[in-house]
Amino acid sequence: MRTAQILKLAAYSVIFAGAFFASKFFSIASVEFWVVISLSILLWLILRIIAIAGELIFEIRNDFARLFSNIERGLYYSNSLSKEIRDLVESERVVRDVR
Repeated sequence: MRTAQILKLAAYSVIFAGAFFASKFFSIASVEFWVVISLSILLWLILRIIAIAGELIFEIRNDFARLFSNIERGLYYSNSLSKEIRDLVESERVVRDVR
């Protein structure tokens, strides 16, 4: 999650750095100015997509961990119930055998 936030900040810093360097070294009418601006916007877009994908993967991983822990908890519960039922049946058999 922290990596996604760092990537988002890096994406915005790329935009500002690209605009700064484009305005410092090139005139607005030149093609190089617009190439630098376009590249910085493209890099911003790529970094944002990577950050969003990272957040999605993080959320999916957490959801699967929660799902598997719920399944495991359910299995423990069903195993304990079946053991209690088995013990009750065995105790009933013992009582019947004694009579």
